[in-house]
Amino acid sequence: MEQINPSIDIESKRMELRGVVQLAGEVIAQYWPMRTFVHHNPLHSLEYLPFEETARRGKQFMGGNSYLPGTLYREYLKTGRIEAAHLDATLQPLVLDQSITIGPRRITHGDVLRACLTEGLCAPVTEPLDDQLHDPAKDVIDVVAASLSTEWAFPDLRKRIQLIVEGDQAALGRWLTLSHWCDDTFGTQIVREINDQMIKWCEAFLDEGHATWSMPEREKGLYHAWKDLAAQEWSPVGIPDSRGKISRLPDYPEDALLQSLDALGIPSDLRQDYLSLQLTALPGWAGFIKWRAEERDYPWQKAYPVGLVKFLAIRLWYASELVQKTCREELGIEGRYDAVVAYMREHPDEYYLRRQRVAGRLPALYAEEVDRLRHHKGNGWGRVIERYGTDVVPRQEIAARRGAAKRLMALARSLGLDPAVLAETPHATLKQLFDWMEAFPESDHGPVWLKALETAYQQRLLAQLRTAAQQRIVPADQPGTNRPYSQSVYCIDVRSEPFRRHLESTGPHETYGFAGFFAAFIRYRAWGKEHDTEQFPSINAGPRGCSACLCRPSQRP
Repeated sequence: MEQINPSIDIESKRMELRGVVQLAGEVIAQYWPMRTFVHHNPLHSLEYLPFEETARRGKQFMGGNSYLPGTLYREYLKTGRIEAAHLDATLQPLVLDQSITIGPRRITHGDVLRACLTEGLCAPVTEPLDDQLHDPAKDVIDVVAASLSTEWAFPDLRKRIQLIVEGDQAALGRWLTLSHWCDDTFGTQIVREINDQMIKWCEAFLDEGHATWSMPEREKGLYHAWKDLAAQEWSPVGIPDSRGKISRLPDYPEDALLQSLDALGIPSDLRQDYLSLQLTALPGWAGFIKWRAEERDYPWQKAYPVGLVKFLAIRLWYASELVQKTCREELGIEGRYDAVVAYMREHPDEYYLRRQRVAGRLPALYAEEVDRLRHHKGNGWGRVIERYGTDVVPRQEIAARRGAAKRLMALARSLGLDPAVLAETPHATLKQLFDWMEAFPESDHGPVWLKALETAYQQRLLAQLRTAAQQRIVPADQPGTNRPYSQSVYCIDVRSEPFRRHLESTGPHETYGFAGFFAAFIRYRAWGKEHDTEQFPSINAGPRGCSACLCRPSQRP
């Protein structure tokens, strides 16, 4: 049998990895150098996807929200910027043909969804002490809460722990890196430590003539310059034998990145998402490096080459070392994907208590117990969770039922009903009402609000265009009556917009938009400087050739 040449095999792996990195980099947008920096859509590279999918991926990787807060949308509704008719039309595809009767009133599924939107009834509770405050409607709340208890089974603690473990297992690698997992489980600062190191090296390497003391060996590229210098540096993040480990890294950044991915045990089907999460941890630096790598004729890129593979090779080395160190010290396991998943599955009680402790959700007594077990490597996690289940969980159940009762009473008020009528409503009806509210959480409201807002804006804009067109019709017997005072051309830029609008508001002035550089590509280099400044929009490629214009000696600064 003919043997495969190892050099060919490793080169194919490098090529495959470069392809994965290119796809992973889609979630970050290119960012130009600061001297030509312009506003930019941070999800620019995902514009080929449907908007809802782009928004989802943006939240997954960038952690941002593509929709405004519900409170702001509700304010738009009150002021008329969003109209009730548009909101009802947008909501219609979500409405089920179902209704219930409470007292004298027939309530449809659409009524409940609309109330959730307009009154904010599905917003998450942010004040944990609400249930401890006096409420004049306490008697009704108690009756409704007791009624819900017969129909609503509060999730068992074991079931809740199981759901959390399953959810975190599904998120690991797609929504959560191992570094983030360690921070959330042990209270470490691994992500911040990695970011600090990457910022330090990126700002030194990517300097474009501003630093008094420039980073040496940049002509070798980011990875090799870092490798040579970091191998002589004392590790500021406590990685043992960091000098020796860095000096022994492979010569190819692709090989180093593959080595780190293997050390972390990231499955092949998760690697694209995992690398996207690593890039979006520092989207500004990663975006600039992405732009530099794509602009091969850019002078600074030609002199000091950089790319996302090199960036990730460095970042993943720090990540793999710190995750391994933390997991061994805290749990005595390898810092690998499979080992972490096995730990969550085999020690769910311990995992749940650790996560709750770091999140600050445990009562003080239990937080101290968790700290003691963690410090002494104790095995009493099962006993702690049993006490927690008999002591804390019942109080959580009572608070949850009272919270649900308050939400139902708020719904009744928004529908014009006396909340007291809920005390006489059948248990099953109250449960159905609450289920409708639970199935439409605040996180699902954004697309509905946005579509209603856009519909209202479109109709107002079309009405303005029709009115303007009608006003410009000049009667045949009155030629020139509507002649504007002036006509002027402005750059198509948000900075020019206030001037245009102000001029238009003073009288019949016509303004037009045009590309501000008027198609004259100019690249300017100041006297005695080594780099150029582009005097045209950054989104344009610019001229390939260059014409020099020198000033006379008397004109030199």
